[in-house]
Amino acid sequence: MIFSNVSSSLVEALLSKNDDLSFVYRLQGSSERKDARKKTGRRIPEAVLSVWLESKEQSLMPMIKLSIVAQNCVFPSHVESTYTGSRETLKLAASWIKQCNDSHKKCLHLKPANMCLPTRLIDVGTADGKVMPHLWIPEKTTVAIPYMTLSYRWGMSPKVLLTRTSLPELCKQIPVDLLPQSNQDAIHITRSLGIRYLWIDALCIIQDREEDFHLELAKMRNIYKNSYCTISASQGETGERGCFSNRQPLQADFGSISSRIEQTSSPKKLSGKHIQGYENESASRKVGTMNQRPAKMLKRHNVSDTGRESGGTKTGFQFTDVSKLDSSWKIPPTSVQMARNSQFQNIDFQLQEAQRQMEVAGGLSKSNITIRTLQKDLWSSEVDASPLSRRAWTLQERLLSSRILHFTRSQLFWECQTAKACEAWPQPVVKNIVDKRGADEMTEFDHGKTNSSALSGSALVPIKEHWDEIVELYTDGALTKPEDKLVAMSGLATEALEDTEDTYHAGLWRNDFARSLLWYLITPQHSACTAYRAPTWSWASVDGKVAYLARRPDPEFPVSELATIEKVQTLGVDGERNPTGQIKYGLCRISGPLRQSVRYEKHGNIHRLILSEELSNHQLYADFFPDVDIENEPSDLICLPMLYHQETRADSENKGLQSFMSGLVVRPSGEFLDEYRRVGVFRIPEESGRAWFEEEVVIKEISIV
Repeated sequence: MIFSNVSSSLVEALLSKNDDLSFVYRLQGSSERKDARKKTGRRIPEAVLSVWLESKEQSLMPMIKLSIVAQNCVFPSHVESTYTGSRETLKLAASWIKQCNDSHKKCLHLKPANMCLPTRLIDVGTADGKVMPHLWIPEKTTVAIPYMTLSYRWGMSPKVLLTRTSLPELCKQIPVDLLPQSNQDAIHITRSLGIRYLWIDALCIIQDREEDFHLELAKMRNIYKNSYCTISASQGETGERGCFSNRQPLQADFGSISSRIEQTSSPKKLSGKHIQGYENESASRKVGTMNQRPAKMLKRHNVSDTGRESGGTKTGFQFTDVSKLDSSWKIPPTSVQMARNSQFQNIDFQLQEAQRQMEVAGGLSKSNITIRTLQKDLWSSEVDASPLSRRAWTLQERLLSSRILHFTRSQLFWECQTAKACEAWPQPVVKNIVDKRGADEMTEFDHGKTNSSALSGSALVPIKEHWDEIVELYTDGALTKPEDKLVAMSGLATEALEDTEDTYHAGLWRNDFARSLLWYLITPQHSACTAYRAPTWSWASVDGKVAYLARRPDPEFPVSELATIEKVQTLGVDGERNPTGQIKYGLCRISGPLRQSVRYEKHGNIHRLILSEELSNHQLYADFFPDVDIENEPSDLICLPMLYHQETRADSENKGLQSFMSGLVVRPSGEFLDEYRRVGVFRIPEESGRAWFEEEVVIKEISIV
């Protein structure tokens, strides 16, 4: 299991250069967890297993560090299947939903009585074929019923789409065999969970009728928010990839400790020391920061999925116990090597060593030892970094959904408003403990940072308070049609508008407008966008990942505004039908000090605006973050300071806060007097900023379009 979880790229590189590699491990016992005993009154033993790689050419190289903890909580029946679409996996999904229905107060609004049905739904039919899948149009008086939703990537044009022509035929029957695999899998999942209806955009929105598209788009927020549960085809680059996948076993069972210790060649008897596990369940659980190794890599090096060798010695791997390493971390002259044909015997040796070091009182456990690998950043790597998460359209589908089943490449994940879980850690972990470290609340299924942090990830609620993070995630995603830049997150904007008196303008909020204007592109565009989709002051007017010069104001990071926002106006192409959607015109009028730069400089990826050629005690230039790469040296770039703000110093040597002045960089539009277009943002230390912009500058009101 250790070998199969070590970084494949590093091992591959080492194997190409070395004929002989050794795994070196050190098992070190630690004292019982005081926090657990204080809260539960129980002793929870803990140990740490450190693993290194050694070759003839290289000294010891640290690979992974595993925390071995004996948990006392009770888990649901663990899924043994190596297929994420198995009956056992879907049964576990059903148990998560049932637990959510029965005990999660935050999720109680999911009761059918509170649901608003979409315009069209797919009746998934029955597994026996008596009722075939077909499109169903509920009446206005239809009683609300539970329905599922699908979040997936389209990929190539599907063979079956809802159009004005296909509508009558799809109402009779949907040709399931012609649907993308993700659509077929979603129908299977919906049936398995006992739900009759499913919403898929390609089959529930008339694709060749623009009016219907905008009508349904305005309902997108409620469609996903009121969904009984969203099926997320997280691993799919396209719809053909599907939801399910084959994967490596999630655990390994080693049988009874006591029975195998009696069979081992070592006559050593253990007296009153053991690894304490579940009394009637499984024993210790292994949790660590590991990257899963693909099965094809294991086969290439003659190692089977379960960790047993499949024969041969081509890889030259050896296992060495260095539990008594000295301070210089060198391998002792004599070491115990784990032979390939006696793996269980050597596992017994490790268990004895663990028993000796952990010093936990009690008799030998009669139950099996079950080891499960749990990557420390499992949620981030499998869910947040999945192919589906790289799609801009699907961000709002995920954030608006109250409950989601994430089908990833390795396993199934669960997420609702209250908790998270996965197959390797099936007992749900409360979200407010996972996502807010240091919370006082402790539940019966939260036993420490190491375990729960594996399921930690982005917690972007309430949406309005996390708008900066949402924009950064959203703009880092792929979007097929640039004109959908604002459309693809209109549902999130509508959701945020519900509980606020603020107004929304092309991706920015009026009450935080001055600071929100200071977005910048991590990498400038090579050329300007030709088709209009938003005013230049909106991040929706450009392509690329966006970040902000100034964070949201709080007591630790205060913000002081220098310019005044006199007016903000936007006009959507949809009129009142969808005010958060596509924009056809927008402007803002700002009153503030203006200073024209002397010249522009570029040094590699560093851009600067020179404010003066004269010698001065203050910094003569401002850091410039252009929206588009500037090839020439324009002389009409004007700085408009917006605010003072404080940020943490970037360099580690000088800890503390640093104060900046930041603002817009604009240039005349050439169409109307006092009309400008944004070209980027600038930043300068506060002291220099005060010197350059508070004296002998003109206060002027301009329009930016």
